[in-house]
Amino acid sequence: MERPWVRASTHLGGKPFESCVPSGTYALEKFTRSSGAEVYALYNPDLGVYIRKDDIPQSETGRYEILIHPANYVEELAGCIAPGLAQGLIGQNEMVSRSGDACGEIFPLLDCSTNNTIGIRAL
Repeated sequence: MERPWVRASTHLGGKPFESCVPSGTYALEKFTRSSGAEVYALYNPDLGVYIRKDDIPQSETGRYEILIHPANYVEELAGCIAPGLAQGLIGQNEMVSRSGDACGEIFPLLDCSTNNTIGIRAL
């Protein structure tokens, strides 16, 4: 699950902290959140997506900290991705369920590999 596309006029990566992730292929790198939780960050400088704010070249604009982490509702995401094991509706709002369980299955697989990538495409 992720937020809808929100175009940004200044760079290719969509509007920081609001838009979904632009279509493309991304490297995945382990990232420790300020809470101490270990998640994964997407990285592709050709699409204006960086891991940390300090990674963005001074001459460019871009997005950073696009993370894969547990969340059940789109309101819990700031431009990140939340996997889930099921999807549903609460009222008119789409949601995924068992997101923590999904991350619990995905992250150990990523931890065992050194060259992780993810492909994202718009439907």
